[in-house]
Amino acid sequence: MTTRAGLGTLLLLLPLVLAIPSPSPSVLPTFPRYTLTDLGTFPGGDQSYAWAISETGAVVGGTTGSDGMRAFLWTRQDGMVPLPCPAGRPYCIARDVNANLQVAGSAWETPMDTPGHAVRWTGGAPKDLGTLGSGLQSEAWGINRAGTVVGYSWMGSGIGPHAFVYDDARGMVDLSGDPGAAYDINDAGEIAGHEVAGDGDHAFLWGDGTALEFSGVSGLTNTYALAVNEEGRVAGYARSSSLGSERVVRSGFTGALENLGGLGDRNRGWGINRLGDVVGEARFTDGTVRAVLYTDATGMQDLHLYLDPAIGWFLFAATDINDAGQIVGYGSDPATGRTHAFLLSPPSYTGVPADLMITAPDADTVRLSWAPPMGADSYRVYATTDRFAPFPWAVVGTTTDTWFDLRGHLSDGADHFYVVRAISHGLEGPMSGVAVKAAVDMTYDPGRTNIAWLSLPYRSGISRASDLAALIGKDRIDVIGKWDATRQESTVYYHTGGPWRGVDFPIESGDGLYVGLRTSFSLVLLGTDGPQSLTFSKNAGPMGSAAWTGLPFTGAYRHASDLAAELGPGRVVEVGKWDPATQSSLHWSWTGSAWAGTDFGVAPGDGVYFVVASDFVWTPRVVAPTAP
Repeated sequence: MTTRAGLGTLLLLLPLVLAIPSPSPSVLPTFPRYTLTDLGTFPGGDQSYAWAISETGAVVGGTTGSDGMRAFLWTRQDGMVPLPCPAGRPYCIARDVNANLQVAGSAWETPMDTPGHAVRWTGGAPKDLGTLGSGLQSEAWGINRAGTVVGYSWMGSGIGPHAFVYDDARGMVDLSGDPGAAYDINDAGEIAGHEVAGDGDHAFLWGDGTALEFSGVSGLTNTYALAVNEEGRVAGYARSSSLGSERVVRSGFTGALENLGGLGDRNRGWGINRLGDVVGEARFTDGTVRAVLYTDATGMQDLHLYLDPAIGWFLFAATDINDAGQIVGYGSDPATGRTHAFLLSPPSYTGVPADLMITAPDADTVRLSWAPPMGADSYRVYATTDRFAPFPWAVVGTTTDTWFDLRGHLSDGADHFYVVRAISHGLEGPMSGVAVKAAVDMTYDPGRTNIAWLSLPYRSGISRASDLAALIGKDRIDVIGKWDATRQESTVYYHTGGPWRGVDFPIESGDGLYVGLRTSFSLVLLGTDGPQSLTFSKNAGPMGSAAWTGLPFTGAYRHASDLAAELGPGRVVEVGKWDPATQSSLHWSWTGSAWAGTDFGVAPGDGVYFVVASDFVWTPRVVAPTAP
């Protein structure tokens, strides 16, 4: 998840570090006790601030010292590690981190130059993302698993900054064309932020070509969406027109904002997890600030109620919460009297089984394996043959190992979908990603041509045409092709009975592929999916704009109409699928006023195409079963 706190908030809090006493233990009711981890500072540093935590428990933020602000990445394995500032910008801060440990933040030239430029770190290396137009400053606040970054940038003209989205295909793009800011992005590509309008500021949730505007709540007309969870629910705050009162808000399942209240005069929600738990801060007129936690079970509470009073910490702000319930922020360390970043872990906490992989150790067995999270005693493996089935799925086993074998699943001809949850002291942690084993039937008919379009799981271990050729075998196929939408023709890897020839092309997530059959067989494919941004372009002139693509095997689409509704006729005017039985395409097309044709079903392994109407970047949605 991501966190939404700006440098201005940090600077406002600095004078409060030594001035606020710890709350009295005698007034605290009994709540579950969290474990507090002091994240410390760099050697020689004096203060630190945590801004975000990933689903695997990685934390990012900034530390201060004699050499100014420095960005950090903290993991339980390596502790606090510095993230280098980009050349020419010696001051930097990290705002958000994704599951791949890519980090978003900003860097500036001088102490008076904040926020400087938006930055993305990949593998610890910084990349200056620049600005919109001729603007001089930008700031990145959010990043998702695909590496897409959001934030805001000044334009060089006009009033105020504009919200931006940055990806490798398009660079930095103005999100709406109006003044505002973007603060967070989830793995489905939904972006939380706000726009400036004539009647005040309005919270927004931007999606693929859509924008959901949130009106104010009673007495509080200005709204700000500072965080978004994987369910598309936002959290933030609503503010009165007089600027004197602020309350934490969260969007409900109907899309309207709910007033969650607050403990102080000004209250903000910085982070939200999949359960809808919100963390933030409450500010009082006397200058005090307290970290807060809202859950549906307890309502809005002072976060100190979840700590052993003997710890002695005072928590200024909680800036993020992940699906495991871990909370990060900053507070006063009683040992030093200085502000330090903290990590709170709930009782019996265990994290996400990360890096889920699926392999075949023999001809009959599917093997799942994963990276162990902190605190896990054992693991429970769930499975279903229907990716749309509501959770809980069937329990197929429990293990203390970080792998599990499912005998018979590889050769049974059925599709299977798997997730893993870690267990600590009898309590289950958050869900892993989804792994899939799919059986794709290929039927050969000597009386016709035998082309079969297909897709692969986005993380299948198949990286080149030769990998797919080795998996299937040259006795079953004689050609493998990949569609090149720019040239409107195929690149092929083939044989005529001898060695493979042609181009041993790379295979990337979302590629449109086909094979030429020599016999009938069932192709068993293994892999996992995750958010992946795909780029589509409309070709100029008379050249067509057909784009064959591979959908994720755990995709959230049942029919062609689901894809058409999500993309819309402004981006695609036809959705098609290859029918190998007739060696022709099924079409779901836009007539100018409605969609018509065959609303075909979408199954794992299907090859589909779009007729592109305009340039766009799209992140296909994947199923994400919600744990009770």
